[in-house]
Amino acid sequence: MRNYSEDVKRPVVDRYQGGETVRELSARFGPTPTTIYKWLQAMSGDVVELKRLQAELAELKMQNAFLKRAVAWFATFKCELLHRLS
Repeated sequence: MRNYSEDVKRPVVDRYQGGETVRELSARFGPTPTTIYKWLQAMSGDVVELKRLQAELAELKMQNAFLKRAVAWFATFKCELLHRLS
């Protein structure tokens, strides 16, 4: 059993997603169709994780923006309160 580097796996997966068949990719690059199917399955897990991380990033950006607005509001409120007390 041969181990293939990411430099081989990524182009094969990209070409599959571009429309080439597993049989064509196997003939062109050498790995068996079973090996290519395993790569596709592993890479699809990476895609799911990437989508989850992108969603989490979007949520954190929203929270960050909200907190920035809250800090600005509280800073303004504190200044107004101190001005009224003096």
